[in-house]
Amino acid sequence: MVSDGEKIHSVGFDDKLREIDPSSKSYTDKTISLDAQPRNLWVLPSGVTLVISETAVKALDSSGKEVSKLALKFNAASITASPDGNVVAVGGEDNIVHLYDWTGSELKETGKLEKSQAAIGALAFSPDGSFLAVGNNTGKIFVFDAKTQTLKTDRWGAHSARITSLAWNEDSKHCVSGSLDTHVYVWDVTAPAKRISIKEAGPGGVNVVAWLRPKTVAAGGADGCVRTWDVTFP
Repeated sequence: MVSDGEKIHSVGFDDKLREIDPSSKSYTDKTISLDAQPRNLWVLPSGVTLVISETAVKALDSSGKEVSKLALKFNAASITASPDGNVVAVGGEDNIVHLYDWTGSELKETGKLEKSQAAIGALAFSPDGSFLAVGNNTGKIFVFDAKTQTLKTDRWGAHSARITSLAWNEDSKHCVSGSLDTHVYVWDVTAPAKRISIKEAGPGGVNVVAWLRPKTVAAGGADGCVRTWDVTFP
């Protein structure tokens, strides 16, 4: 599930892409049938929606028409894009983050990030496009310099289970992480050893995290609840 700022887009086990209108808290009439089981999606600033299945990335325009389809030689698990929509990152079950340039009509592979020792379940670019946070299925988080593709830090390692969600603060300095271990942590890219700990934030596991305001974190859990916390940065 991802928001484009106006509508929310989701994919599910029914092999369909659906659109939600937050103002009415209901689905719109827009429903697009997909030719494979979708695993995740992302919406680019241009309005193009990228949907990953296990072995492909499909690009759809705002009407649902297929713009392009890229076959993958690995099983995809997660996807995100840079704030300008020009760089797309796909996390694989091969433990690699695959990087692509989006030309407006197709994806062209440009590089790989290979530090992880487990499948890549969560990805997030910082709002200024400087950093890419990568969360894997063992609870490890890596932060890369998005321009040089070099490792910034691998010291965000407090989680003990799969990283399910990552979200950067608007300052592009702090990042919040959620995991199946039920915990939420707020990290500082300039001080990797420091973190704000929110233990047992989501009974049964944390599914998604977000920033509601510059110092307010939200987390949705397997128990069907959304909880919020005000945080104070050191």
